[in-house]
Amino acid sequence: MEYIPYKKETLDILAEDYYASSFVGEMGSEEYSQAFRSWLNDQTDGILKEQIEGLGFEADAVMALATTVCFNARWMEEFREENTKPATFHAEEGDMQRDFMNNLGAGFYYYGDHFGAILKFFDAGTANMAVIMPDKGVSVYDLLNDEQVLDLIEEGVQYKNKKSAIINLSISKFDVSSDRDLIEELRELGITDAFEKATANFSPITDEVENIWISKVQHGVRVITDEKGVKAASYTVETAAGATAMIRNEIDFVLDRPFLFVISAENGIPLFVGIVEKP
Repeated sequence: MEYIPYKKETLDILAEDYYASSFVGEMGSEEYSQAFRSWLNDQTDGILKEQIEGLGFEADAVMALATTVCFNARWMEEFREENTKPATFHAEEGDMQRDFMNNLGAGFYYYGDHFGAILKFFDAGTANMAVIMPDKGVSVYDLLNDEQVLDLIEEGVQYKNKKSAIINLSISKFDVSSDRDLIEELRELGITDAFEKATANFSPITDEVENIWISKVQHGVRVITDEKGVKAASYTVETAAGATAMIRNEIDFVLDRPFLFVISAENGIPLFVGIVEKP
């Protein structure tokens, strides 16, 4: 089979500046699709195996760009397994019994006009998971557009609305996942030309195909928590066709209804953002 030649200078930039690997194969063949699935599973530590199983390439695809994130870290202060107890989680579809991890310790309680939050740190240091609970009567989805929530995510421990407290934390273990096509979300962010045959321009990659445009952006993610830590992974595939204060407060922070979580790297960049509707 004759393969489409790609421009070496572009592939070199992808490799040197973005640490990207390049592969070539027969689009539409099961052998190449299986090789692609195996690569994705290797990059995501196998925790997205079920979501990756159905991925593959159509015969009219000319290229694909795949990116992955894999995160595996232990809590700086682990939960004791003997303190994990069944309790009720009030999901939108009804109450359900789940195993709740419990911990008591000193820390900071962060708050805004419509939410309360804590930062749970990993043993890597400043990497953390922010757990954000909407106030009663506030939808968890409203937090996604809340300026104070965005400030908390960006500023982390420097966020100004906080107080020292003894925090009685109770949070359900959860295993959440999602699969979706991101084209509409990307359009809303202003990325439009790449999805249209008439306006897309991929000439830096190759001149051998007259029209190339992005026909699909598949995204899968899974986040698992337990007493020891968090394991999370995601893939995105774009397919182209043709100061310590005195502690005076004690706070019960019980996450027994839908909440928002944000896992941030040591540099503060959010890696995973999700809503737990039912653990």
